Amino acid sequence: MKIPQFSPFTEEALIQIGMAAVLHNYQQAVDVLQGQMDMLKQFRVERGKQHENGNTSHGPALGTAREALDEARKLLAAPARKEKEKEKDPRRKKQANSYWATLSPEERKHEMQRRMTVRLQKRAGLPVVKTVGLHPRDVGHPGHAAWLKTMRKSSKGFWDRLTPEARQERLRNLQAAKAKAAKARSKAAR
Repeated sequence: MKIPQFSPFTEEALIQIGMAAVLHNYQQAVDVLQGQMDMLKQFRVERGKQHENGNTSHGPALGTAREALDEARKLLAAPARKEKEKEKDPRRKKQANSYWATLSPEERKHEMQRRMTVRLQKRAGLPVVKTVGLHPRDVGHPGHAAWLKTMRKSSKGFWDRLTPEARQERLRNLQAAKAKAAKARSKAAR
């Protein structure tokens, strides 16, 4: 090995530095392997305890070392998992599929028919009409006309109760908002 001219180290010093780096990595590898061995020993002890307690099943055949490690991790993590389950509030409802679980069989049947109708409309390229969750303000809602009549009446009453100054102020604010929106649209169109 040829040492560069500017290096302050001798060849022997560079070899020692390289060996120290390699040995450090080897030491880390040994530590990891030792941890795995300790886990497998603990697994063996736990399996022995199970066997002594009358559980003679050896579980699934462990074909590879990875399967054995996975089995060991599951076995050693089981007490921690049980503790976590105890900490959970038993009054909490199950979150997964809670919507479907609350439906009666008739409601489920109706929901599935609705979903099939929507799917067929999409497949045929027809516009899908949303029926569930429509608000009366939506044009497709059956009570839209009555809602519109009520809203017009309440809006007229609101405007009638305003003083002339308040009405003028409100109209100025509406016109300013419309002008601002028109200006924003014209900028976006450019």
